[in-house]
Amino acid sequence: MSTKCPKCGGDAEKISANRFECPYCGENFTMQDQMNNAGMGYGNYQAASYNNNPPMPPYAQPAAAIPNAPQYQQQPAQVSQEDCSGWLKALSFLIPLVGLILYFVKKNEQPVGAKSCLNWAIAGFVVQIVFGLI
Repeated sequence: MSTKCPKCGGDAEKISANRFECPYCGENFTMQDQMNNAGMGYGNYQAASYNNNPPMPPYAQPAAAIPNAPQYQQQPAQVSQEDCSGWLKALSFLIPLVGLILYFVKKNEQPVGAKSCLNWAIAGFVVQIVFGLI
């Protein structure tokens, strides 16, 4: 993208790190001058649209940036030490794949119940192998 002259709108040439000169009207300016005068000429509009960020609407700001916003802290998940129900144990024993799935689903919230389902699934798998061989 070329830089436009704020006076005539022509393509300006870069003469140093942030200085520009218009070959058509001889205007010397910096990119900062161009941004300060945004909206007054054709070239200013392009430069300002890329360099100026519009303010964020309130709903998009983080809660810390909004005054008087309630601050919520995430509570750690409650870990239950309860065992799983009898019908889940029976289901895990009869269909070991279900017991394995229950273990991975419940291992974070109910570690004791998940371990019980896994144990019954392993027992059911062993029994199915033994009866399959006899």
